[in-house]
This record gives sequence, C-alpha cells and structure tokens, in this order.
Amino acid sequence: MKLSEYNKKRDFKKTAEPEGKVKKSGKELHFVVQKHNASRLHYDWRLEIDGVLVSWAVPKGPSTDTSVKRLAMHVEDHPMDYIDFEGTIPKGQYGGGTVMVWDTGTYIAEGSNDIAESEKMLRKMYKEGNIKVVMNGKKLKGSYHLVRMSGKQDEWLLLKGKDEYADKKDYDQHSVLTGRTLEEIENDKKSDIWQSNRDEKQNSAGDKDHILENGPTKVTFKKQATSTTFTAQDVADAKVLKSFPKTWKPQLATLADEPFDSDDWIFENKYDGYRALIQIRKQNVEIVSRNGLSFNNKYKKLVESFEIIKDDIILDGEIVIEDKKGKSNFQWLQYYQDNPDKGKLKCYVFDILYFNGFDLTSLELLQRKRILEALLPQTDDIIYSKHIIGKGIKALAATEKKGGEGLIAKKISSTYHVNKRSKEWLKIKVTKEQEMVIGGYTEPKGSRQGFGSLLLGYYEDGKFIYSGKVGTGFNEDSLKEMY
Repeated sequence: MKLSEYNKKRDFKKTAEPEGKVKKSGKELHFVVQKHNASRLHYDWRLEIDGVLVSWAVPKGPSTDTSVKRLAMHVEDHPMDYIDFEGTIPKGQYGGGTVMVWDTGTYIAEGSNDIAESEKMLRKMYKEGNIKVVMNGKKLKGSYHLVRMSGKQDEWLLLKGKDEYADKKDYDQHSVLTGRTLEEIENDKKSDIWQSNRDEKQNSAGDKDHILENGPTKVTFKKQATSTTFTAQDVADAKVLKSFPKTWKPQLATLADEPFDSDDWIFENKYDGYRALIQIRKQNVEIVSRNGLSFNNKYKKLVESFEIIKDDIILDGEIVIEDKKGKSNFQWLQYYQDNPDKGKLKCYVFDILYFNGFDLTSLELLQRKRILEALLPQTDDIIYSKHIIGKGIKALAATEKKGGEGLIAKKISSTYHVNKRSKEWLKIKVTKEQEMVIGGYTEPKGSRQGFGSLLLGYYEDGKFIYSGKVGTGFNEDSLKEMY
C-alpha cells in the first residue's frame, strides 16, 4: 500500500491534515466510515490494510438490506491518523466540506479469527477485487462485501452479507464520537479545520469557469460568488434533455398531522403565498403558477429581478408579500396589482429542477439545494430558502412563535416528482386544519353577489364525506373571483 497519491494532493505547509505515513495501529484491524458533505454528500469507507486506510467513496452510504448494491468508488489510500478526524475542510480545498465520524471500530476477514491470517487474506481479496469482512462497529455489524465490477478499475459494489444483522432499521445519522449532526459540526466554530491545495484556476474576479461534457451536450457556466461550492461533477449524474421542459408543474406535499424529529428529513418554512416555477430560457423569464398560468403581468418586478440570471434554468419557489416585520400577508398578495406599494414583494426559492440542458429532478434533495444555493443570486427580493436537518419539533415551535404558517418536511434522499403529490414532502401546519374539497355552492340571497356559501367535504377511506358550508370571510371582490 502506498500514500503517494494522498501526499501528492496535499501541501503539508498549508494543511493540518496528517502527513501520509504508513503506520500499523496494533493488534486489531480498524475501520472508519466518515460521512462527508463535500461537492456532494457521500460516505468514505476506509479499511486498515497493511498500515494504511484503503478507501472507497460510497455516494448513498451502507445499507442493511442484502438486496441493495451500493456503488463504491475506489479512491486514494489515507493514513491511519485520518481515522478519528471530524471537522471542516475549507470550501475550495481538496475534499472541502464537513466530515463526520459516522462509524468506527474493528473488523476481520470473513472466515478467519486470527489477525495475521486476516491480513494475509485481505491482501489476496483486495488484489482479486472481492473483499469479504465482518464489521464490529457501533453501527456496522456483521458481514459486508466489496466487489470490484467486471472490467472496471475503480468501480466497486458494497453489499450487506446475509446474517442476523441484515434488514434492520435505518442507521442513526449522528457522529459516534461527538453525537453531533453534520449541520452541528459545520456550525461549530471550534471544529478542526483542515486545509488542502487542490489546484483550481480562477479568473481575476475570483469566479470559476467550469465545462461539463455529457454525451452530445457541452455546458459552460460561471459560478456565483457564494459560500457553497458547485462543480461540474455535481450534475454529472443528471439526465441530458434535448429541449427545454416548459410544461413541468411543481411537486406537491401531503398534509401531515404533527411535527417530528428525524435526521433523514430537512425542514423548511411553509410560506403563505403563491407557488411558482421560474422558467428562464435564453434570458427570457416566465413565472408560472402551479397550474401553468403566467404570473408575469401580475408580478412584473419579480420578472425584472430574475433577469439577472443568464443560465437556462427552472426554479421552484413561493411568491409572498411581507410587512415591515417580515410576516407574509396573503390578501395583500391577492390584490397586489391594486395596491403594489403595500408590503414587500419577494420570492423564496427552495429547489432547482433544470440547469443548462440537464434534468436535475433525479438528483437527491440536498444535492439539488447545494446547486441551487451556489447558483441563485441573493437580492432583496430573491431569497434562498434555508432549512434545518432533523429537528422538526423545535423548528415548528419557533415558527409558531414568530407567527408563521408551518413547515414543509422533505426527505433528504428524495428526488423531485414533477406534477405529483408525494409523501416524501409533508406539510406541517401550525394550526390544526383539514383540507377540504369544494363540492358545490348555494345561491346568494339579497344583495350578495356570486354565491351564498361553499359546500365542503373531505375524503376518508376513499369515500367523499360532506362536512358543512362556509360563507363568511369573503368580500365583494373575492366573492366574484371565487365564483
């Protein structure tokens, strides 16, 4: 095993990373799996073999399901001193991002109970491209296999072996060393910070130009100056489209009963406004409603603001009007054309579906949001919608205290489902509400225009149930508009 590739990528006069030296750890074989939020979220699977950590990058992480095969890309060996690193590598450096010790422990070659015999077996397995080990970590238990794909040098598959630890529940996503989440590690200013010297050419303004070639399509883009990195590799797995998808409609969320905590979910503010897709093609901006109707004439100021974006792009967001305290007012938004000076018109953007010929909907949520944050210009009326990971109950309490409407919970591993309602996106409202279907209306009486009351119902176990009628809360304009 050699560490020449590891050393080649690092200037140890500038970085605090451990220098690459071969060093056996003792009478046991050790491993570490580090969750690494770099240009894309992945897991670094590292096994001690001959005094170094032989390493693979696993995009979707290990699974307990024996039927699941995870892609594992073989990368350069790392030194043994790397085994307990948890902290932040600065953005723009080699491997820049947040690193968590997701799991660590000891392991042995499958079929052996002796360390010396295991080391001999592992050398042979590694050379043949078929590694079978028994893990004894805090999370990873039992048999795991790493198999090199036929005809491939660096592409392997990670599989769970069949044993009593197979097909258990999902893994906990906290650090086994400190109990922190990735977000907490990133936000901890006392975390270790490592530097490295990835050679990246920059222009005089500090922006990077990237070129991505994917099949017949060649895309060049200029990165916005933000704290989030975005490289061509981030969209390498996206599908190339021959034409701009102007008929797409947004994904919708399912109503949930109550908040919850889970490290597999993020939580965003639920905005009280109009859902919209922002379609920009050849510098022409079209803002459309969830039903495909144009908002351009109604919200011309936002159209002008989005013209700053020069890429072909489709964004998903919510149009709101806020008062001086930052609280949205839906009625002001409805009648914005009649009173455009009442409140501040804004668009909160929370997702990206398409970028310069690439369909991003198949990418996982956090990868899309990383791309979005890097590309989106930050103005006083175009705002990136931030999120928190895991702490839904606390987030809803904070939203309620501020007078907000609620939260949208989104599964981190979810892809984007165009024009579909999904249970991977959930609406969690501050007030207990029931979504109703308008089944009909009564005739107006006296001088009332439009209708008297709306007849409402809801679905339960596939049956439509009448729930009552509502006639209050409408003014003359809204009665006519609803009618």
